[in-house]
Amino acid sequence: MAKRFFTLFCCLVVSVGAVSCTRFKARHYAGEKVFLTEAEISEETVWEVGDQVYFVRLVEGGMLTAATLEWDQKKNAYAMRTHEIVSSKLGDHTFLNVKEGGYYTILRVVGAGDDTLVLLTVDKDKLEKDMAEGSLQARKDDTDIVMDGPKEALDRYIESHMDTLFSLEAAAVARLISGELK
Repeated sequence: MAKRFFTLFCCLVVSVGAVSCTRFKARHYAGEKVFLTEAEISEETVWEVGDQVYFVRLVEGGMLTAATLEWDQKKNAYAMRTHEIVSSKLGDHTFLNVKEGGYYTILRVVGAGDDTLVLLTVDKDKLEKDMAEGSLQARKDDTDIVMDGPKEALDRYIESHMDTLFSLEAAAVARLISGELK
């Protein structure tokens, strides 16, 4: 069950765009890294999240790389999009951190079934309220909320707002299509 959870967790993180319009991004991943091995997950798995399919590969160092195809209207062709995924834990809570550029989009994993995983993104209103009140030092970048501060501040903020920060209204489900969970 835990092994399935981590694999699915990683796949869902890749689906950041499919989960919510507002992303919580930081220069650091939440909590401590969880390094995966081939004893826990297949080297390669395929996941369905919404209407997209993600190919996930275990790479050197226990990290994951996910890829999907997206239509590029300008080129009139498919383009591959890839992301590094860091699975992590903060206390008893598991996160999926999808790296894009110099930032991680942080998703919380709240449930897993045999071949499914539920991911949550942040509550935009909660973040904006905390920013206005000064309890969150972050900035708005289009529809994203971006925290540039130190890792300790990120972890402290997430830990102290765990019950209200992540929204059930913005949940996504990842379903294993191919590959083996060990």
